[in-house]
Amino acid sequence: MSKDTVPSKPVNKNVLWIIITVLLLIGNVILVISLMNTKSDLERYSEPADEISNLEINLSDCYVRLDDAIAREKDKDRQVTRLENQVKKLREEAREKAGLSRQAIREFQNTGLRNPEQEIIADLLKHPNLIPAKSGVVEGMKFFEQKKIIILSREIVFAPFTDGTKSGKMILEYSITSDGRISWIPIKAYEGGN
Repeated sequence: MSKDTVPSKPVNKNVLWIIITVLLLIGNVILVISLMNTKSDLERYSEPADEISNLEINLSDCYVRLDDAIAREKDKDRQVTRLENQVKKLREEAREKAGLSRQAIREFQNTGLRNPEQEIIADLLKHPNLIPAKSGVVEGMKFFEQKKIIILSREIVFAPFTDGTKSGKMILEYSITSDGRISWIPIKAYEGGN
């Protein structure tokens, strides 16, 4: 043996196993801590993912309800159009059936009215004070144009009115004196509607 070399001591096998075990234990502790951090990260990200998924489901549900509401609105629009057409047709039929009989026209002509229907309507247009509805504008309530007023019989007239913002309709009774003057009595007024 040379002087420079130092005889080595035999390594105790137990010490070696203890060192390896401690190193493995430290590695396992580090691995467990790392897994716990990973798990908490996954939990932190899974909650927003679940929330996003729930929001997507709610959004999809909203789209379905919106589509249903649009379909119902279209159905109602078609129904309103159909009913408006029916009302228009009924008004035209009422206008055709309404009016003065030939006998009433002759009687009214004997009082001095040349064209009784037109003169009765023209006289009514001069009396907006008969409209009981309150107006929200300076000009006040007025009867609609002449063609909208309907003479229903020799005593009754249907007359719509408006002030440009509010509207309504009314039934009036009229009578014609022997000298051709027309007097009016409001029977019933309805505000709103067409």
